[in-house]
Amino acid sequence: ALISDISVGMQQRVEILKMLYRDNEILIFDEPTAVLTPQEIDELMEIMRGFKKEGKSILFITHKLNEIMAVADRCTVLRKGKYMGTVDIKDTTKEELSRMMVGRDVQLQVDKKPAHPGDVVLDVEGVTIHNDQRKKDSVKDVTFQVRAGEIVCLAGIEGNGQTELIEVLTGLRRPDHMELFKDGKPLSGNAAAFLAAGVGHVPEDRMTRGLVLEMSIEDNLILGYHRRPAFARRGLRLASAIRRFAEQERTEFAIKAPNVQERCSALSGGNQQKVVIARVFSENPDVIIVAQPTRGVDVGAMEYIHHRLLDLRDGGKSILLISADLDEVRSLSDRLAVIYGGRIVAEGKPDTWSDMEIGLLMTGGSLAPEKEGTA
Repeated sequence: ALISDISVGMQQRVEILKMLYRDNEILIFDEPTAVLTPQEIDELMEIMRGFKKEGKSILFITHKLNEIMAVADRCTVLRKGKYMGTVDIKDTTKEELSRMMVGRDVQLQVDKKPAHPGDVVLDVEGVTIHNDQRKKDSVKDVTFQVRAGEIVCLAGIEGNGQTELIEVLTGLRRPDHMELFKDGKPLSGNAAAFLAAGVGHVPEDRMTRGLVLEMSIEDNLILGYHRRPAFARRGLRLASAIRRFAEQERTEFAIKAPNVQERCSALSGGNQQKVVIARVFSENPDVIIVAQPTRGVDVGAMEYIHHRLLDLRDGGKSILLISADLDEVRSLSDRLAVIYGGRIVAEGKPDTWSDMEIGLLMTGGSLAPEKEGTA
């Protein structure tokens, strides 16, 4: 298979394998666990400990505090490109590390109110997508519902049909079979039709689907909505209105940049993600499809994004969250569906299973009979 044809998660695994079989003395891991299951993360950590015993030197770059505490001996913190200090792991805590990383106390545990789901807003029936390259279906008869005022999370390792499913549910791809209803009315068409119908989309890959990196923050903030009367008249941009809107969003979403004319390529990953989220949330969609919203962002941006999603849920919005981060899945979801091999293999409350059981389901394993199926 061509590397360009496989998912981001599979590409990452190829990179890890390529590095492991070479006899290097210095190993640099840059966010290697972003799309791995708990079992795969434990395995990688054990490999790293083995390399350490062999006398190899490892530089491990990550935002994940649990992994730092589990495997590192020392941790050096950078903030805004500046050296903030180095600490011995045995003498520090996650709270202290997060304070060094962000410059203030960070709420590491999400404080979530009970959900009060309303009527079904998004009704997805029998999604099937054929994948000609692999001569099999990438999505097989997927059915689920999302109600007003709830977050439904689709958890799975990349390459199990999530990308194709998101593309179908946002008008970017035509399914081979699907019945899709929003507020009881059939929904179809291209991406513009879905945006007009009140479906917002935060894509999994902000670099290719979320932003045009060489364009400014203000231009990226209106992408897809640039023909709205607020931003254009008779085909001409309303520059002052766009500037005012962009400045307002920069302030509200705490986007760190000298001005809104700054190119998005100059922003950090967390601030790029905030631009995408600001664009989607500012349009006040009824349904928000959010894929991997905190991949590669620091704990401060993660805290902010989680709070915004919960505020929207509490405001009655319907949110479909696609994530491979089990901490995020547990913190945010009101209902959890696990996808493997293009099928939903289990569904229920997030506390129905342990992390290891969810990881097992994500890799195609089976559980005790009383815990299988849907809840």
